[in-house]
Amino acid sequence: MLIMNNSVISAFCELERLPLLKEIIHSLGEKAAIPRSVLSEIIYPEALRAVCTQEEPTNEKWLLLLDHLDLKGYASRRGVHEGEAAVVTLSKKYDAIAVLDDFKARQVAREEGVKLTGTIGLLRIGYEECPISAKGDLLQMVEKLKTMYFYLPREAEEYLLQAEKIR
Repeated sequence: MLIMNNSVISAFCELERLPLLKEIIHSLGEKAAIPRSVLSEIIYPEALRAVCTQEEPTNEKWLLLLDHLDLKGYASRRGVHEGEAAVVTLSKKYDAIAVLDDFKARQVAREEGVKLTGTIGLLRIGYEECPISAKGDLLQMVEKLKTMYFYLPREAEEYLLQAEKIR
């Protein structure tokens, strides 16, 4: 299971590629989930329509909503938002992959021993595993990310652009 923060969902929505996120997750043979505290941060109607509360997601509703305890204290102590804290703690609980972009939240996930990826990692997988068919398409997404307040360190961009097709 991949447990995602809003930044990842927002990035794919801004790229107008939310179906691509779903396809990447499907290509990994995984389910996608969000903590309840992340739900209140989502502003994109297409992402809200994808949220489900049942155990088995459907084609249209593929983002499983997970409940969690109040994490305000933990979030405050760790210096992250409650949604990020929920992604980390639920990923640890379910032995899932935390999908986070925020530097501090990623640091907390590493300290907690949680498996981790982010928007860039998912885009790389999307290219390597074939949902993104052409390197040019990947390059266009990178350029668009740079224009939308998405912090993209040079080394992360290089990592992404070094991707090679696996299939």
